[in-house]
Amino acid sequence: MIHRLYLLILFLAPLFMPFAAGAQTRNYERFAAGENHYLVLMADGTLWSLGKNQYGQLGDGTTTDRQQPVKILSNVKSIACGSNHSLAVLNDGSLYAWGWNDCGQLGDGTTTPHEKPVKILSNVKSMDCGTTHSMAVLNDGSLWAWGSNTFGQLGDGTTTDRHSPVKILDNVQSVSCGWGHTMAVLNDGTLYAWGANNSRQLGLGFNSRELMPTPKSRPVKTGTGIRMAAYGGNHSLILTVNGTVYSCGSNEKGQLGIGDVIGNISKTPVLSNVKSIAAGGNHSMAILSDGSLYVWGDNCEGQIGNGTTLNQFVPMKVFENVSAVSCGNFYTMAILNDGTLYAWGDNNASQLGDDSNIDRFVPVRTKTGVKRVACGHTNTMYIDNEGDLNVVGKLFW
Repeated sequence: MIHRLYLLILFLAPLFMPFAAGAQTRNYERFAAGENHYLVLMADGTLWSLGKNQYGQLGDGTTTDRQQPVKILSNVKSIACGSNHSLAVLNDGSLYAWGWNDCGQLGDGTTTPHEKPVKILSNVKSMDCGTTHSMAVLNDGSLWAWGSNTFGQLGDGTTTDRHSPVKILDNVQSVSCGWGHTMAVLNDGTLYAWGANNSRQLGLGFNSRELMPTPKSRPVKTGTGIRMAAYGGNHSLILTVNGTVYSCGSNEKGQLGIGDVIGNISKTPVLSNVKSIAAGGNHSMAILSDGSLYVWGDNCEGQIGNGTTLNQFVPMKVFENVSAVSCGNFYTMAILNDGTLYAWGDNNASQLGDDSNIDRFVPVRTKTGVKRVACGHTNTMYIDNEGDLNVVGKLFW
C-alpha cells in the first residue's frame, strides 16, 4: 500500500519504453510506487521498473539506479510496493518478491535482499504491502502474512517478525496495508483490522493495539459491506458498498471530515453517494456518484484547492465531472470526464506539471488526454490516451 514517491533532474518529458515503432504493447495499465522506486504494469502483462535500486528493489539483477524503465517479468496481473521491496502476482497465481528484506518482508525465509524476483507462494489471488510487511490472499480465501511485526501488523498474535508466510485468517476477500496496520474484508463484508493504532486508525480505543485480527469497533452499520479503504499518514477512510464514507485516526488537520479536531472516529457517515476515495498525508478526497469532488483536511500547501492555506474540517466541494483523483502528501491531481488533468497544492519539484514550481491554491489545468494518474511525494506519473507514460517532478531523490 505504501505509495510515497522521487532525481535531482526535473522532468517534463514522456518516458517511453524501448518498443518498436507501431508496437501495440505500449499501453500502460497501472503503477505502484515505493519510497524511491516504481513499478509499471503493461496491458500485455510485462512488468517494468525504474528509480532507486540500492536494495535490488527494481528486480533487474543489479543495484544500479534507473532513470528509464527496465523489463522485469512477463505474464503479470498485479503489483505492489513496500518502502524498498516489490511484489508481483503472475497470471498463474505465483507470487514473486524482490528488494530489501531486513525484516523478512520478501517471505523467502531469510533477511537477505534479492536483486531478482524470487517465487514465494502459489495460488495467490491478491496481495498488498506495508512499509516492511506483506500480505497475500490465496484463491481459497486464506490470508497469509510476513515481514515486520513491530506493531502486530501481521495479525498472528505476536510482535515477532516473520521471515516466511504465516496463515492469519480464512474467507478473506481482500486485504489492504497501511505503514504499520492492516485491514481485511471478509467474504461476508465484515471488516477486520489490526496493528498500529497510535492515532486510532483502526477505529478502536486509543492505543489499543490489536495483535490478533478481531472485528474492530468500526464506525460502520452492522451488515454493511466494505467496498474499499484508503490510508493517509495516520488516518483511514472506509467506503461501504452503499456509498457511505467513514473515517478514523488522527484528526489534528481535519482529515476525518467530522467538523472538529477532538474526535478520532466518525460514528456517522462523512459523506454519502460516494463511488471512490483517496487519502494524502493528512488530507482526504471523495468522488460522488454524480462526479463531484469533495476534499477536506490539511491545506498547508493548498492541497484542498479552496484558494487558501486554511485547513478544511468538513468536506468541501471543489470540482465537478471528475472521473479519478490521486493524492500526494501535499498535492492533488484530478482527471475530468473529458480527460483533462487538473492539479493543485505543493509544487516545489514541479510535480503539478504546469511548467512552474509555484504552489497552486486552486485547481489549474495542466494536461489533456489523460486516462490515469498517480501521485508521489515530489513526482507525478500519468498515462495519456496514446498509452504513453509521462513523468513530471523529481523521479527520485
